[in-house]
Amino acid sequence: MLPRFSLGILFAVLAAASRPLAMGGTHDLLAVGVRVEETVDGIPVRRLALGMPVGRALGAYEKLLRSSGRAALVQGTTVYAPAPADPGPDPRVVEVIYYGHGSRAGRAPVVFTAPAGPGLPGAAEAREAGRELARLPGPVTAAAARVLLRTGDVEAYREALEALAGVEADAASAEARSTAADDAAPVLRRIVAIGILRRLGGATLHPDLFRRLAADPDPAIAGAAK
Repeated sequence: MLPRFSLGILFAVLAAASRPLAMGGTHDLLAVGVRVEETVDGIPVRRLALGMPVGRALGAYEKLLRSSGRAALVQGTTVYAPAPADPGPDPRVVEVIYYGHGSRAGRAPVVFTAPAGPGLPGAAEAREAGRELARLPGPVTAAAARVLLRTGDVEAYREALEALAGVEADAASAEARSTAADDAAPVLRRIVAIGILRRLGGATLHPDLFRRLAADPDPAIAGAAK
């Protein structure tokens, strides 16, 4: 058996190794999302799928970091990538979104709308990773959404709830009710939760909660609930 002091040193080393590094890295990525468009009964429909930043999606991110899109990716502004001349069969990848915390932007989208031109290193790989992600089953999105709900970025939180609502409406409703009713939660986060809750039944299913929210002392909360 290791002496007690040796165990203490070992735990200290492991704890230090688990902390985010000052220079940042892929350990600060929470999830990756893809927004795709597909035709349903002749109507273009968009949906958001989520997954974990591993495999091809992670490789694409690291390649994008070495491209001219690095600054936008790190700052959380939009990276514009050339749209493919032939988008291929449905679903068509509209954007791939990297979600992070700490040293990484809360939300860094890569959109495929730029005019055809010189390729952006990593963009093609990101698009293919997005296509793969869009084909994965709903439980993958649900698991990634639960991780992403920890984000401090309001738009990323909204998209986590949006994606979760698409595959597990009851779980999304429970999270939205909890956040909407939490007086200590940030106002914008509560407003997002109220909006999602409206889509999932709103005041019809939760009349007591919506009456309480409509009487909230914060006019923004009250307005969102009316």
